[in-house]
Amino acid sequence: MGFEDTLRSLKVKNNLFVGGTIQGNVINAPGDVWYVDTLNGSASGSGKCWSDAFSTLALALTAAGNYDTIFVAQNAIATVTGMTITQTGLKIIGSNMHPGTQSHAMKQTAGTLPMFTIKADRVEIANLCLSQRTAYPCIQIGDTIGQAYYQIYIHDCNFDGYGIATYGITPGGNLGAATGASPVNLVVENNYFAGHITAAIVADGDRCSYINNTIYVAADGIGIWYLSAAGNRPGAVIMGNTFRGLSATTTKAILFAATPTAGDVILAKNYLCGTWNVTITDIGGGCINYVTDASGGALINC
Repeated sequence: MGFEDTLRSLKVKNNLFVGGTIQGNVINAPGDVWYVDTLNGSASGSGKCWSDAFSTLALALTAAGNYDTIFVAQNAIATVTGMTITQTGLKIIGSNMHPGTQSHAMKQTAGTLPMFTIKADRVEIANLCLSQRTAYPCIQIGDTIGQAYYQIYIHDCNFDGYGIATYGITPGGNLGAATGASPVNLVVENNYFAGHITAAIVADGDRCSYINNTIYVAADGIGIWYLSAAGNRPGAVIMGNTFRGLSATTTKAILFAATPTAGDVILAKNYLCGTWNVTITDIGGGCINYVTDASGGALINC
């Protein structure tokens, strides 16, 4: 089956697969298409159609080039090890029906690497359920001080930290010191996060957006940890996110580790589930939400 036949069989309309299973600008992807089916694929498959699909995502990553698309079939939980994405414009599109479900899942149970390390521009990861069961990030952007990667889009995924993973999504390098890897125009949208012991999302990049995510914050953990200081990696949008699990004064929904430049951060329409003046408060020690100091601009008591 050719790519055009595959698109017709999936009833593509206006760049959205009907039913909401696959989003993104897949139709205009200029590269090749690869298929992964853990249940029915083969290590010796060509990966060029569903009937001859690869059996693992690692095989597809080895075969894929710049601007290629990898489709991952719905299947049982597949065990993976740390994988690095170096192809510009690569799209990895799974079949998880909704970010709150785990109908298609990959898990990592061993090793000392993130499940994915992204070292390329314009990468898109969507509709996957990713269960990181080691004390490392699920998706890490870059791994070396000074790296910058552009236009990465991560959406409609389920991130399961299993009470073990450190982060759901984070830059690599030396966090918070203005010398780590830096995503630029990163968009993290409409994902579900749970079970990350340090932070679900580390926000430390240029002009990045964190929109409409549902985050179940671990006890003593952080939902979105904003690390950029004044004059450093300016500009962020944190909007429409829902934070659950705010059951202790040590649980933080949105934490500003430093004072950003006044006027650089848009904070709006975020929702917190907890108890006001107990687990949700505007002073240190509670759910530190929208809090910096007065010199950073009017972010207090929003």
